[in-house]
Amino acid sequence: MGPCPAAPVYQPEINKRIREDVTFLMQNLGKTYGYTQQGAKEVCIYVIDNDLARKFASPAKAEE
Repeated sequence: MGPCPAAPVYQPEINKRIREDVTFLMQNLGKTYGYTQQGAKEVCIYVIDNDLARKFASPAKAEE
């Protein structure tokens, strides 16, 4: 089964950074707030689906 047709295709460098950011977020949710791996994964999916990172980014970061 291939990727979702609506899924954007990222450059390898961007894809690597996204993976690192999501991994960091999941580990941080587990260590800091006691989330299980499944709970942290669900939070990450929610953040991505609702574009919350962009909505809550500082103005300088939102322009990038």
